Amino acid sequence: MALTARLNQATSQKVRVPFHQPIDVGDPGIPLVNGPASGGDTLYLKGLMPGYAVQAGQFLSLIKNGRRYLHQVTQAAQANASGLVTLEVVPNLRIATAGNEVVEMALPEIEGLLESPVNEWTSDFSDIVTLTVAVAEAE
Repeated sequence: MALTARLNQATSQKVRVPFHQPIDVGDPGIPLVNGPASGGDTLYLKGLMPGYAVQAGQFLSLIKNGRRYLHQVTQAAQANASGLVTLEVVPNLRIATAGNEVVEMALPEIEGLLESPVNEWTSDFSDIVTLTVAVAEAE
């Protein structure tokens, strides 16, 4: 009951939840935004492992002022020998970047509110509880 109470609380207070990558993304290095940007669907990164292959469908979270913005890469790209890469992402960037913002690629997170109270769950004989939740990204 305490767990469901905490989850129900998250319908009105922000939560941060790891976002499962549908693919094995390996070790991207320490990606940072490479320079200013103000919207659009292009994200310039630095600090990746040289030759790192960013896959279409891969998710990432861009951190700006302590808040995470989840994006998905739409076209595969490869970091050059200096660790630079240009990515096409959806949705479009929703905040202006100055450069050097942290980008989580190995373990991105989504930040927002749970979409509805948790009223249903399943349990098996080994006391494992399965919950399904949906997080609506904060605006």
